[in-house]
Formats: sequence, C-alpha cells, structure tokens
Amino acid sequence: IPQYDEGFALLSYSREVPGKLVDAYRQVDCEDSDVLHTPNMVDLHHGRNIKSPMVTLGTLHMKKHETFTIVSQAMQIAMGNIDVGIDTAPTYGNEREVGAALENNAIAVTIKVPKRVTNAEQARKEVEQSLSLLKCSKVDMILLHWPCDLIKVDTLSSVWKELEAMKREGLCHRIGVSNFSTTALKQLISCSVIKPALNQVERHPLLPQYDLIDYCDSEDITVQAHSPLGGGSKLLLANDTIVRVAEESKMSPAQVLLCWNLQQSIPVAVKCSSAVHWKEAVALLQNKSKLRLRPEQMKAIDNLSASGETHRFVAPPFMYCRGANYSWGDMPPG
Repeated sequence: IPQYDEGFALLSYSREVPGKLVDAYRQVDCEDSDVLHTPNMVDLHHGRNIKSPMVTLGTLHMKKHETFTIVSQAMQIAMGNIDVGIDTAPTYGNEREVGAALENNAIAVTIKVPKRVTNAEQARKEVEQSLSLLKCSKVDMILLHWPCDLIKVDTLSSVWKELEAMKREGLCHRIGVSNFSTTALKQLISCSVIKPALNQVERHPLLPQYDLIDYCDSEDITVQAHSPLGGGSKLLLANDTIVRVAEESKMSPAQVLLCWNLQQSIPVAVKCSSAVHWKEAVALLQNKSKLRLRPEQMKAIDNLSASGETHRFVAPPFMYCRGANYSWGDMPPG
C-alpha cells in the first residue's frame, strides 16, 4: 500500500474481492508511524541493503552540447543528496557527455539495453560500450529498454540470462526492465532466476496504471514513473486542477505532478531542460514537510482519470500489435 506523509494511505486492492482495485483513500490515526513514514529511498527486491533514488534525472532529448552543463549543474544542486540518480541510454546519444559530467560523483546511474538488441552477445556489447562511454566500471541498474523485439524473435530469456550474468559479475547492482506490461512481465519472470528489480513505465494522473502497480507489488518489483510530467504537455501542466492545486500548495505545476507520484511511493525519472527545473524536483526531497499534497488534493488529481480514459504521451507504433503480450493495444492512439 503506498504510504503518505499527510496521514492517509491509498488502498490499491480489495481484500474481500481478490484482484478488484479500490483506489480509495482512508484517513488513518496520526500516531500510526507505519503509515505516516514515507521512506526517502525505495528498497528494491534484490539487495535489500541497496537503495534506489526517489528522483532520477532523465537525459532523453538532451542535446550533446547542453548535456554536460545541465548534468554538471544538477550534480552540484544534488550534492550530498543520496535520494537522486541519473538515467541514460545508448539511443539518447549523450552517454559520453553524461560520463564526463559525472566524473568523481558517486551517484546511482541507470543505463539501458536498447531496442535494437535481439541476442545476448549484442546485449553485452551494448552494456560494455555504455560503461566505456560513461567511464564507469559498474552502474546501479541495467534495464531492458523495450520488450517487443525480444519477444517477437523469442530471445527474451537468453538476453535476460545475460543480464543476470552481468549482475553476478558485478557490472551492476540490479537489473530491471522498462515499458513492460503485466503479461510481458509474467513471461519474463517465468524464465528468470533473478526477477527484475524495477519496471520503468509512463505514469502520471492521465495514466495511473494501478493494475500494473498492483501486479508489480505482488512480485516485489518497484515501479518507477517515466514521463511524470507528460513530456511537458499542456494537457497536464496547464490542466485546471493541476494549476489550482499548485497555487494552493505554493508549488509549480511540475512539482505537483511529481508529488502525486512520490506521495504514492512511486519514484520518478524526470527530464529537466534546465538546472532550475532540477532544483524544483530536488526541493521536493529536501522540504518534504512543506512541499506535499493534502488528501483532498490527491483525490482531485486522481479524478482526472476517473472516467477510465487514459492518455499516453509516449506511444511508439512498435508497441502496438494485435494479440502480442507486450502490446499496449491493437492500434496506436489517434
């Protein structure tokens, strides 16, 4: 059950009817320390003594000439704050610049095995190349970026076994996935020795994914929200409810959207185009007693998806295939 500082908890399932989502708030005794405590860091399934950052700087769409500056400034802002990390991938085209900016900085780094990989040998080469560009001997997390091609060519099991081997060799602390549906996760778990520690998926008030969170929780898999700001879309940042809550809380709309995830104990990977934006994100960890949402505000934001309609801001056509277990639907939206 996600926990909140404010003295309330989100019930994501029904004990009376297995599998039925409730997603309703209940007030709790303010002396209930278990409910009132929101851990700064998420304790992942593998390596219980290793913590995962609640706020990670995403570097997607960062241009090479700006990556070094933004990441360097971000590291200065977050200096000494172990609650933050950084996320990159070969397809972002900026691993070398990220590595230069991270030099001598002890921070949790996540890298990804790109979609183009379809066999174990390619997976290892991609990881070794990423480590070389980042000037790292090991990273915190290696993620499979997309499930579709590996499932299509039936190499998910062999590639995952290679990630398991790289973990055992000490190239990373943990291994996980990104953009995996419940059914894709079930296929992966059935052939794994080491379960994925994390599933990084798009999550925001227009795509809450409670059913996926419920399944991941049952398998001790942490869900991390990518695109928590909807890619900067006005559909979220200029939404009347988000703007009103921001004004009431003396926060920016972006901070409100990040708080909505964080107060459900969902870590976020957020792309920041400037040091100012990153400073806003880190402030949520540094000033949790002040920068938080009240129960009625959380419920108001939840109501944005009350009709059952959802919206994906990251919807590549290759993730839509009729009958495929990784698919998000038969056809891409609009």
